[in-house]
Amino acid sequence: MAAGQEAAALKDKLYRPTTRLQKLDLTIFNGQITQRSDGTAFKFTGDDNYAQVAQAMQEVVHLSMEKLGLEKSLIGQSAQSPGSTVFVSSGIEHAATVCVLIQGLGAVRFVACSWHILRIVVHLCVHRPGLWARSVAINDNLSKGDMNIDIQNCL
Repeated sequence: MAAGQEAAALKDKLYRPTTRLQKLDLTIFNGQITQRSDGTAFKFTGDDNYAQVAQAMQEVVHLSMEKLGLEKSLIGQSAQSPGSTVFVSSGIEHAATVCVLIQGLGAVRFVACSWHILRIVVHLCVHRPGLWARSVAINDNLSKGDMNIDIQNCL
């Protein structure tokens, strides 16, 4: 299998359309969100529709991170705060080395780590766990807008 075919097969395995995405008449082909009816790329039709697609795409990204072996968790929850969703690899409590990927509003921040001795990934994000660029993931390709490549490098 050629490298391009392997990448496409990995994308199709990692990104699976959810019921929410299908209700919007969308699916995923080769990592791209497409129209189920004719296979064309997602087309912007308005802010409300875009927000619905963004929520559905976020669900797809979360499921893909779980397929990579990360576990969804909630931190910082209290009576005053609803907390933040994070994804961690198992064994975080005993890890000697940690990589933290933090995506917040505005500039992307990356905490450097040694790839050779890395044993764990901790990904923290208050608003959109798993994404560097939501619009890129929706309008271009999930693998260009999400953090899965970085997560795979860390694992």
